[in-house]
Amino acid sequence: MPLAIHELDEVSIGRFSFRSREAVMSILKPTGMENFRTVVMSQVNHKNALLASVQQAHVCGIHMKANGESFNMEGT
Repeated sequence: MPLAIHELDEVSIGRFSFRSREAVMSILKPTGMENFRTVVMSQVNHKNALLASVQQAHVCGIHMKANGESFNMEGT
Protein backbone atom coordinates (compact mmCIF):
# COMPACT_ATOMS: atom_id res chain seq x y z
CA MET A 1 0.00 0.00 0.00
CA PRO A 2 2.79 2.56 0.62
CA LEU A 3 3.81 2.32 -3.03
CA ALA A 4 0.27 3.11 -4.19
CA ILE A 5 0.08 6.12 -1.89
CA HIS A 6 3.44 7.46 -3.11
CA GLU A 7 2.13 7.33 -6.68
CA LEU A 8 -0.72 9.69 -5.71
CA ASP A 9 1.16 12.89 -5.11
CA GLU A 10 -0.42 16.33 -5.00
CA VAL A 11 0.94 17.33 -8.39
CA SER A 12 -0.72 14.55 -10.37
CA ILE A 13 -4.04 14.64 -8.52
CA GLY A 14 -4.20 18.29 -7.67
CA ARG A 15 -5.44 20.13 -4.65
CA PHE A 16 -9.03 20.71 -3.70
CA SER A 17 -10.51 23.88 -2.37
CA PHE A 18 -14.08 24.53 -1.32
CA ARG A 19 -13.59 28.23 -0.58
CA SER A 20 -14.97 29.65 -3.81
CA ARG A 21 -17.70 28.80 -6.27
CA GLU A 22 -15.17 28.41 -9.09
CA ALA A 23 -13.14 25.90 -7.08
CA VAL A 24 -16.22 23.80 -6.35
CA MET A 25 -17.30 23.98 -9.99
CA SER A 26 -13.87 22.73 -11.11
CA ILE A 27 -14.26 19.72 -8.81
CA LEU A 28 -17.63 18.95 -10.39
CA LYS A 29 -16.08 18.56 -13.85
CA PRO A 30 -15.44 14.95 -14.93
CA THR A 31 -11.68 15.13 -14.38
CA GLY A 32 -12.16 16.84 -11.03
CA MET A 33 -14.66 14.18 -9.92
CA GLU A 34 -12.26 11.40 -10.92
CA ASN A 35 -9.44 13.00 -8.95
CA PHE A 36 -11.72 13.59 -5.97
CA ARG A 37 -12.90 9.97 -6.11
CA THR A 38 -9.29 8.75 -6.19
CA VAL A 39 -8.38 10.81 -3.14
CA VAL A 40 -11.41 9.66 -1.16
CA MET A 41 -10.80 6.00 -2.06
CA SER A 42 -7.17 6.31 -0.94
CA GLN A 43 -8.24 7.85 2.37
CA VAL A 44 -10.82 5.10 2.97
CA ASN A 45 -8.25 2.39 2.23
CA HIS A 46 -5.78 4.04 4.60
CA LYS A 47 -8.40 4.24 7.35
CA ASN A 48 -9.35 0.57 6.86
CA ALA A 49 -5.71 -0.54 7.01
CA LEU A 50 -5.16 1.48 10.18
CA LEU A 51 -8.26 0.03 11.86
CA ALA A 52 -7.27 -3.51 10.87
CA SER A 53 -3.79 -3.10 12.35
CA VAL A 54 -5.14 -1.66 15.60
CA GLN A 55 -7.68 -4.48 15.91
CA GLN A 56 -5.02 -7.10 15.20
CA ALA A 57 -2.71 -5.61 17.82
CA HIS A 58 -5.57 -5.58 20.32
CA VAL A 59 -6.43 -9.24 19.70
CA CYS A 60 -2.77 -10.24 19.95
CA GLY A 61 -2.54 -8.38 23.26
CA ILE A 62 -5.60 -10.20 24.61
CA HIS A 63 -4.15 -13.59 23.68
CA MET A 64 -0.76 -12.74 25.13
CA LYS A 65 -2.35 -11.57 28.39
CA ALA A 66 -4.48 -14.73 28.59
CA ASN A 67 -1.35 -16.87 28.18
CA GLY A 68 0.59 -14.87 30.78
CA GLU A 69 3.06 -13.56 28.22
CA SER A 70 4.41 -10.03 28.12
CA PHE A 71 5.09 -7.86 25.11
CA ASN A 72 8.76 -7.25 24.37
CA MET A 73 9.85 -4.76 21.69
CA GLU A 74 13.12 -6.65 21.19
CA GLY A 75 11.30 -9.72 19.90
CA THR A 76 12.76 -12.11 22.46
